[in-house]
Amino acid sequence: INKEYKKFMQIIKKVFIGSCFGILILIMVLFLLKINPQTPLSGVFIPNEKPKIKKQEILSGKYQSQYDKWFSDNFPFRSYIVKAYDQILYSFKSEFNGIQKGKNKDLHGTMWINGYLINEFDKNTVDEYLNNIKFIDQYLKSKNKRLIYMISPNKAEVRRKTLPFKYKLIEKIVKNKSELRKYITKFLEEREILNFDTTLLMETKEKENKKMFPKGGIHWNQLGASYALVDLFEKMNNSGIKMPKVSIKNVTSSNIPTSDEADYKDLLNVYKSFNDSPYPVAELEYTGIDERKYNVFGMTTSYTNMIVEQFFRYGMPFQRFKRLYYNQQQSELYYNNGVISGEKWLPGIQMDQVNFQEILDSYDILIIEHNAGELPQAHMEFVKNFANYLRNNKN
Repeated sequence: INKEYKKFMQIIKKVFIGSCFGILILIMVLFLLKINPQTPLSGVFIPNEKPKIKKQEILSGKYQSQYDKWFSDNFPFRSYIVKAYDQILYSFKSEFNGIQKGKNKDLHGTMWINGYLINEFDKNTVDEYLNNIKFIDQYLKSKNKRLIYMISPNKAEVRRKTLPFKYKLIEKIVKNKSELRKYITKFLEEREILNFDTTLLMETKEKENKKMFPKGGIHWNQLGASYALVDLFEKMNNSGIKMPKVSIKNVTSSNIPTSDEADYKDLLNVYKSFNDSPYPVAELEYTGIDERKYNVFGMTTSYTNMIVEQFFRYGMPFQRFKRLYYNQQQSELYYNNGVISGEKWLPGIQMDQVNFQEILDSYDILIIEHNAGELPQAHMEFVKNFANYLRNNKN
């Protein structure tokens, strides 16, 4: 029996070694023939350029190093091998690529879990930011304009029952959770700055068995974004900003997700994961459309992507909506002969290049929106630069 076992293992070793050599030879032949089969991968990818042959760089070793980086990105079947490797990690690990598998395969981001449970914020930095917010609010009110501060939900907090097991243990130990959004909200409430923390709304709807987040995404879905719009416009009306009333006319379902509803699932880069369909499709309806349509400027995050999608589908109650994105991209929507025109994505600008005078001259409402788990650096720069501009303008 031992002899037969050893013989069998030798055959397995030869097959394995032969297969490895065969794959290497195939990759080499395809590379020489400039045949490069690949499959799409999701995520941000910065390609390494193929270096030019220069005698000095070859002698210094710089060429070899750059060529190695380029070849690592461009050898045949690379993306197929990456997916196969990620498939193994997905099958046996609860965390990889910054993505964590929770209960019922619900995907969470490590950064957002930490934002809910662990991350601490620098009080002095946030106080400076909030004092600038207060100054902007007072200035805009003096010009008969308004500031609306909106905090979008952190999936890790709203769906904490689906967190990975180890984080459920951490949650029981950590007493002071979600301090950033609570700290900001308290400041805004005490100074009567119009604000909307969507966390409680999302939690309430989840308890009513309404699906606000997809398993495979980190952002709210169409239904979650639509409920946020309904409550936001109600708050605006109650505060004296006369807006058309928006309601959810109908909810159907689709087997095809939007990009936001499957962003984390796509980032897994695996061949087979899980089925998260159907996805809720919320149809909006506006009433009182004869109300004044405001021009709105937003300093936002990716959570407003779904809101913009809903605007394109069912119209928007604003005459113009321009927004900056925390990664410096832009979008602008506006009505042209009763039809929404504009672009979802425009070339980005840096925060020190923002035309603040245009905001003062052309827009009635400023919306600042960020996620409950983080205050982006771009938002702090925007607010600081805007406040300084207003102070100089005032003087």
